[in-house]
Amino acid sequence: MKKLLLTALTLLLAASAFGIESVPGSFPHINQGHSAPVSATAVRDDALLSFSGSASGVLKVWNNETRRLIQHIQVGQDPIIMIAPHPENNELAIVEEGSRGEYRLSVWNWEDKRLSFARTLEDLPVFLRYSPRGSFLTLALPQWRSLRFYDTQRARELNYLPDGFGIVQHAEVSGSETRIMTYSGNSGSIRYLDLRSGEKNHETQTQRDLRHFTLLPNQRHALGYKNGSLYLIDVVNGRTVDSLDSGDVLGIIPDSRNENAYFLLQELGRRKRLNSLNVAFGNSIRLERSQESVTISGSADYFSTSRSISVFAAENGQLGVVTNGGISYLGVTGLSGIQRIVYQGNWTYIQSADGISRIPSGLLLEARESGNHGRFEDVDELITRLNLPIVNPAGMTPLDNVKILIWGREDTSSILEYNSFTREVRRIDVDMRSPIREIRVGERYIILMDNEDGIQLLEKNSYQKQFQYQTLGLMDVLELSNGRLLIAKNQAGFFNSSLIEVNPQTGETSLVNSDDTVVFQFVRPSNSRTFYSLGIASSQGNSYTHIREFSQGRLSSGRSIMRFTGEDSDASLFYNDDNNSLVTSAGPDGVNIYRNRRLNSLESNNNLPLKVFAKGDLVFAVNADGTASIWDSRSRDLVSQVTSLPNGDLVILLPDSSFIPLETNPGNPIFPYNQLLTPVRLSPRGEARLTRIDVLKTETETSTESSDGSRAGKESSQEDGENRSNSVNETADKEGSASEDPESEDNAENNSENTNDGSSGGSSGSSSASSSGDSSDDEEESGDDSVDGSVDETVDDSGENEDT
Repeated sequence: MKKLLLTALTLLLAASAFGIESVPGSFPHINQGHSAPVSATAVRDDALLSFSGSASGVLKVWNNETRRLIQHIQVGQDPIIMIAPHPENNELAIVEEGSRGEYRLSVWNWEDKRLSFARTLEDLPVFLRYSPRGSFLTLALPQWRSLRFYDTQRARELNYLPDGFGIVQHAEVSGSETRIMTYSGNSGSIRYLDLRSGEKNHETQTQRDLRHFTLLPNQRHALGYKNGSLYLIDVVNGRTVDSLDSGDVLGIIPDSRNENAYFLLQELGRRKRLNSLNVAFGNSIRLERSQESVTISGSADYFSTSRSISVFAAENGQLGVVTNGGISYLGVTGLSGIQRIVYQGNWTYIQSADGISRIPSGLLLEARESGNHGRFEDVDELITRLNLPIVNPAGMTPLDNVKILIWGREDTSSILEYNSFTREVRRIDVDMRSPIREIRVGERYIILMDNEDGIQLLEKNSYQKQFQYQTLGLMDVLELSNGRLLIAKNQAGFFNSSLIEVNPQTGETSLVNSDDTVVFQFVRPSNSRTFYSLGIASSQGNSYTHIREFSQGRLSSGRSIMRFTGEDSDASLFYNDDNNSLVTSAGPDGVNIYRNRRLNSLESNNNLPLKVFAKGDLVFAVNADGTASIWDSRSRDLVSQVTSLPNGDLVILLPDSSFIPLETNPGNPIFPYNQLLTPVRLSPRGEARLTRIDVLKTETETSTESSDGSRAGKESSQEDGENRSNSVNETADKEGSASEDPESEDNAENNSENTNDGSSGGSSGSSSASSSGDSSDDEEESGDDSVDGSVDETVDDSGENEDT
């Protein structure tokens, strides 16, 4: 008999330096890289933190010293293409690219996941960065009036430099934040301007069309690249100090070991290489090559730098870090993603890429049932891998409260019936044209759908084939209460409609009028004439996703119970007969429950939920990153999260910062959990805090208890703040819904305060172009104002700069 024993591990590493502080009420972080390609990177000026954004709208914050993930935010569904961290606090700005080519700027507090403001941009910015003190955000658009300045605390645009002078490729704000230096590549002009008055203090001409413009630490010289050559220029008088044939250069990156040393990012076949370059100061200033180089195996498509560290996007969703000439990587990759969950009372079945595992359901409910960890006595097996006659299961669905149907990814001749009570497996013969992609269970029939849009009906008790049908663009099939089939499809084929009705007794097919472009999914309560659909419709050139409620007698018209702009094709529906509720992952608020004509959001799971299930008072969601989340629908609280590891083990994360590792084969070496779950988080001031972690592990009665202290977890804030779509217009009476006018100032205030309004497409905060008269800099800070010093040099230098 196996027992689950409670073990408390105190993390002593660096305790003397940081102190130990328990932070209750949060889930541990998985120290995992992105599941989608990295599309943006950034490094904070102090080099303590790195930031990465993905093509799936996920933002991650990393501690460069500990190499640990300290925050994860699902900003939206669109790719994050720019990140600008605040130089001192936990604020950052991002730019997302929408599906229709629009760009959105939003500012967040990444620690508490609070959206400060958001607005739409006319074009993709040339650059995005904060001023040296973080008082305002600067960006440049490819327009005549290129520079824009935003007070992020007041969510407004500042009226700095309202008169345009061409596209700005690079800008440096002075330390006192009163002046700015700009470089415009089209004209080759370097300008020094007063921010508030717009007065031009100085202008000079230099090389045109320089890329990768990089200001040196002395604030007097800059590096730039064009047409296979590097140029070292004087930013005061514009003259070219030195040049060097370099070949193609993809980026100029500071070398942390020497303030006048740089790496040139260049291609080496299918790889990238960092080649060293020195700026030598002596009797003359010149560029010198070095033989030192570092080869990068990742794609390195997005490189961000500070003076002491550089980060880049690797091919597998990791973040590469370049320090002291070497490369390391942030995050664990290759997690075995969870695909489906079936809850059968005392047992829960979890399907991942490695197979199907069975665990006691009580493990998932520890936080809800008792609030602390107890012992699981008399549990024969804590985790069991099902021994099935298929190598690669494609899916599973409950047939009833005891039996589960399982199908293989390549099999066309059979499905499996698994009895969760007796653990017996029965093989059911079928004859499909191609592998099964989905199975629906109705009142009379088991409905099989294959990869070539074929449908086959099996009698529910005997598994005898009753009917088969072939169509084009098949999306889903619903068995109506009268025994007929309602088929959802795209508008391809003879029937130019997203819905058709088929009589399986006669084969008669009829068109159902629908204004939906496509319907993705149906669900129907048992023994009911009502059903629900999830689909996409278009109106006046705009697409929107909605959920409709239908009566069987009125198939062509349904009542919209939820509607929002955008196409959420990855969302899903599930009807829970146990408490008469509809569960959906559609919409900007994560997982929602529709019951008694009211729509309520569950606690945010800090992720992008896709496929949802429900049983009793529990709601399950499989997330975009391959993890799973479980909620109590009564309290709407998130009670646990599950991750499947590369070796087949499962880890259950609990809201008290603890985790339960479940080993599929306890005889194998223990998985290095300390590499996966982060024990350190950052406080607002940047001090690291260690968390005491409670760990549950499995052990046989005859074995001795392991003293391995490598299993550790990390607490992380899991407050609401993750959204996935644009403006939502819910026709149901949703509790706590915001104003219907997304542009109103009242709604903008709510958006900045409500952590559930993290939609990147929302318009939070008005863009009034009023002048900022509140911040004045009457003092000159010469020690902090290097750019200002360069301007002064043009006035005082009577030698080299006399012509200026």
